[in-house]
Amino acid sequence: MACKTLTGLILLAASAAGHAASCCGGGAGSALILPKFNQSMWSISTTAEHYDGYWDQSGRHKDDPDGSELNQYTLNAGYVQRLAPNWQLGASLPLVMNDNQYSGDANRNTALGDASVFVWYETFDNVTCIYKIRGWQSLRPSVYLGANLVLPTGISPYTGHVDNSAQTTGRGFYRLDANLSIEKTIYPWSAAFNYSHGEYLSRMVNNEYGTEVEPYRKSPAARRSLSGSLAYTWFFSSLDMLNLSYAYSELHEGQGTIDGTADSSSDFHKISHSLSLGYVSPARDWNSKISISDALRGHGTVDTQSLSLEFNRVY
Repeated sequence: MACKTLTGLILLAASAAGHAASCCGGGAGSALILPKFNQSMWSISTTAEHYDGYWDQSGRHKDDPDGSELNQYTLNAGYVQRLAPNWQLGASLPLVMNDNQYSGDANRNTALGDASVFVWYETFDNVTCIYKIRGWQSLRPSVYLGANLVLPTGISPYTGHVDNSAQTTGRGFYRLDANLSIEKTIYPWSAAFNYSHGEYLSRMVNNEYGTEVEPYRKSPAARRSLSGSLAYTWFFSSLDMLNLSYAYSELHEGQGTIDGTADSSSDFHKISHSLSLGYVSPARDWNSKISISDALRGHGTVDTQSLSLEFNRVY
């Protein structure tokens, strides 16, 4: 598979509004969500991602050509503001640097990635974290319903001034996601489940990697992702917390279409897992987390390993 393997995949992690912020510091959350009763939050995160081959459409793992070294570094800034007791609005913007060498060709560029604007509705009125089960009502989780709009602010294959997919920092499409996040903490354990369904807006394409082509309409298939996580929290005498969490995630897009005809090369499925260590300050006004993630298997997608560091300041 040529370097086109990375098309549309090189920024999947950076294009989503996905960071860690549990409503009560339990550590199992996986979305950029403002904790209950706080008014605003800033988030800064950085990720170093390494590409180590790919899985073809049959699920067979293939190595990149000898001498290849594919890396991407992302600096992401996010902000969330409470609009009403149960409503919050946020935005996320990544800065992406590609540092790649493929089959002897070296490419390095830095540009904005795809931005996101998102809203969350909290279906609960009080914090649901508990220390002891005192009846079925104490088992009620924190349930969030959300929507996320991805904006094509990054460099895509259709921008007109890129030579190959190793220079791209975005998908080039608008996408609207419907999101569900469920968290429950019974100290010292926390669990979370997240699901997202995204629909892309089709667009006309007349340029691919700097070359003019006969205009056609391209429509990516729906994007579905899910993840589950489990965390354990340690408490210190100064009231600060340390939590360790494990997460399992799946990401899938079906076959898109080109002028109404199915594009079999666009279908992909990726399964990953990650391990995170987080710290929450005694006043719960800031937290930090370091994470390592590794792709397990898939088809039509790249094999990646990443290291992430995140800081959140809550007001």
